[in-house]
Amino acid sequence: MSHLYTRPLRVYVILGALALWGIFSGLQLPISLFPNSSQITISANIPTGSFSSQQFYEAYGRELEAGLQGIKVDSVSVKEIRAEYRNQNTNYVITFEWGADPEKSIMAVKNLINTRFASAGDEIRRSISVNSWNENRGFFAVSFYSPMRSLDDLYQTLEPMVTPLQSQIEDAGDFGLWNPNRKEITVSLIPEKMAQYEVTTVQIQREIQSAVVGLTGGTLRLGEKDYLIDLPKNVGSFELLSQIRVSPRGKPAIFLKDVAKINSGISKDSRQKFKTSGVESLILFASPKEGGNIKKMADQILIELTRLEKQWPADVQFKILVNPSEFINKSVLSVVHEVFLAAFLAVVVLFIFIGSFKNVITAAIEIPLSLLMAFILMRLAGMNLNLISLGGLALSAGMNVDASVVVLENIIRHFENQKNKILSYQEKVMIVIEAVGEVRLPIIASTLASLVVFFPLIFTQGLTHSLLGDLAKAVIFSHGLSAIVALVLVPTIRLQLLAMGQQLESHSPIEGLLRKLENFYQRTLEAFLTKKLWQTIVFSSVTLLLPLLFFLVLPRLDKEVIGKPDSDWLMVGVSSPSFATVKQMESELENLEASVN
Repeated sequence: MSHLYTRPLRVYVILGALALWGIFSGLQLPISLFPNSSQITISANIPTGSFSSQQFYEAYGRELEAGLQGIKVDSVSVKEIRAEYRNQNTNYVITFEWGADPEKSIMAVKNLINTRFASAGDEIRRSISVNSWNENRGFFAVSFYSPMRSLDDLYQTLEPMVTPLQSQIEDAGDFGLWNPNRKEITVSLIPEKMAQYEVTTVQIQREIQSAVVGLTGGTLRLGEKDYLIDLPKNVGSFELLSQIRVSPRGKPAIFLKDVAKINSGISKDSRQKFKTSGVESLILFASPKEGGNIKKMADQILIELTRLEKQWPADVQFKILVNPSEFINKSVLSVVHEVFLAAFLAVVVLFIFIGSFKNVITAAIEIPLSLLMAFILMRLAGMNLNLISLGGLALSAGMNVDASVVVLENIIRHFENQKNKILSYQEKVMIVIEAVGEVRLPIIASTLASLVVFFPLIFTQGLTHSLLGDLAKAVIFSHGLSAIVALVLVPTIRLQLLAMGQQLESHSPIEGLLRKLENFYQRTLEAFLTKKLWQTIVFSSVTLLLPLLFFLVLPRLDKEVIGKPDSDWLMVGVSSPSFATVKQMESELENLEASVN
């Protein structure tokens, strides 16, 4: 190993290149709140067309459920299917076993449904929707409010600008502006009139859909401004809805008002209200697509909203309600803080026992270096940065200094044995090589002994793997590399210091106290090993204490899969069966808010 230790520039260049590669790999890692490993759930919504719920089940549902149940994605099968058959549409909720690939799962469900309904009518095929979600993705939420506008006016102002953002946000999955005050139009068909005019339900449904659905033509950039190209709907108001023609071309004109009763009322969703700073608000919800980068999605939405804010009326404001990007940034900063704190404390503790900063500074270098190199393996392993993997890196930060301390202490011990001799540089090289050789195998063995605890967690399945798999990989990568860094970097720096004429002799500032502690420990251990009574008391106490802890203390501990973090948010829910309308509830809540303020 002398050819490696005696060429410090080569070592520094290689480790420096690896550190830069680690920084680059860390910046390229996908970021999410939780690991990608999850239990994928897919929702498929299919219109029933002219079929009743029972007719749809007999014609399509029975075979479709059997087909969905038989789907396998990379040997991962479907765990559960829930189906709800209604007169207007049918909803299937398909839950896969843990570990199914999200994109392949969605594609498998889409292919099966499209194949099954290839020969169905347009009223069914054109309105089929298949979406996926999992609870680990997190979401982004923003409220929009104006003290001078109604919710409907605010929605009409913002919706044409905000909704098209979904196509511009690369990682966005579910995305929508929600108006709790939206209206609901009910079209009640009159069978007698339909029979009289010979108009079918399918014809009416098709004509209504083509009349009320508008298209977006994208955006047009002129200078520094983007202009939305909107292809207007054929019917843009409630008054024109009754004038929709439902009879085929070439036959006498029959309008919707001739065969149906059209009523406008408040949507059921209007029973829910959002307020921001005391003003009723619209809410924009967004969640990333499967495997998407939630931090990148949130940052891009904020950039776009800041850009669009210049085009809004001055009275329109928005407020961030839930921003996972902030939470992830704080988690990353927390890990960085832990790394520097661990390095600082390691240097302080080693200085107390060794007594020379130049001899312990490598501990401060080894901790961040092993973490940066771990990013390389994390990227190659397809991991992402999340709360679990970051926790693994923070856990390993305190472990990474162990090997460096052992190598350093053994080198110093060897030179203390030769302190009365004048040594040539080549003799110093041989002493360093001998010192490192004595501890090389013990360091490798102790590192493996630490990692073997985490290694089985990599091969777990389901929820256990989702919670602990990334943590185990992060610890193994970081702590395993720390042993390599200690065996290469520490001897190289020691030899360079020796070549510069510096000595490794050092004395602890509390050496006298340490000697006393060593003597006290030696006397106590000898007494314990020689006196059977002490051994009996200690072993009996431990034997008795463990069952008591297991049966009395362990059952009283709170049990939860993921601990609930503290929050500075206060959420209050009010429910009362005595209020018949939302207005009555709002009036009472205003009185309650006034009393609280």
